[in-house]
Amino acid sequence: MTVWQFHLETLYTGWSNKQKNFKIANLVGLPIVTSQINWFDNRTDYERYVRQDFSQRRMHELEISKLKVWKGYCVYCRQHTKFQVSVGLFLGENVHLREGLVCKRCGLSNRLRLLYKTIEDFCGGPHSLRRKKIYVAERLSNFYSRLAERAPNLMDSEYLDPALKSGAIQVIGHLNVMHQDLCSTSFKDNSFDLVVHTDVLEHVAGYRRALSESFRIISPGGATIFTMPFLHDRYEHEIRATLSANGVITHHLPAAYHGNPLDPAGSFVYQTFGWQLLDDLRAAGFGKALIGVLIDLQLGFTSSNSPGYEYMEPVVFMATK
Repeated sequence: MTVWQFHLETLYTGWSNKQKNFKIANLVGLPIVTSQINWFDNRTDYERYVRQDFSQRRMHELEISKLKVWKGYCVYCRQHTKFQVSVGLFLGENVHLREGLVCKRCGLSNRLRLLYKTIEDFCGGPHSLRRKKIYVAERLSNFYSRLAERAPNLMDSEYLDPALKSGAIQVIGHLNVMHQDLCSTSFKDNSFDLVVHTDVLEHVAGYRRALSESFRIISPGGATIFTMPFLHDRYEHEIRATLSANGVITHHLPAAYHGNPLDPAGSFVYQTFGWQLLDDLRAAGFGKALIGVLIDLQLGFTSSNSPGYEYMEPVVFMATK
């Protein structure tokens, strides 16, 4: 029995192959067994793991996607909660579960709760997290606010304007927001225990420079932890566009944009990553480069629920120095 199946059995009542109704158990009072992230340094072992009972799991995820609310347990809030299943985003005709399953208490989605759990686990728990020096490449987001509540030694930034130098400050609303270019930050060597970003690398034309820069500013024994769109069924990255030294963009595929609270036009996508990223991280100097996956419906960790190209398991990436 896989871990996700164990949690499934604690969640569902009245289920049989002949039944079409999907019933949710009342979780109040049920014991919580928090799953651990499974880490892999190669595609073969990863695929062997995620293929376990894949069809059955996808059936349950599709049923969850039809609901308005899913009862579960939030790893950030550390209590039973209700997850808002859909936030109005779709992959084809399917509800986008990677950005959905939002905890109604903390407001963190499936993807962001998994990122937080990875950070806390790496640090050794919530008390150790408070002592770590962390740089997160965000400031104007709910994820930043939630991480700042648990990590007082937090450095933050946004990418504000390519004309600015890293370290420059701009006032946005009532906030002083620091600009940082991940390819060339203003930080000293070995400044942080952790460097964190979430769905950023696909927007960085010189992403390999960004990986090397992360390695430079991380202290020995530290790590970078991040999420990004990931093509699990290919090694090579999908290069959508390249940027020349004089700033000219060459398109190789139709232009794609992701949502950006600082720019109504969105953030331009240069590439979507394949398994080659693990080799890129090692080439940047990191001793270990890993992909972590945690499939647990009770915790609201599901796949993206895409019917095809944009399908992703609940994954996070970590590389250690």
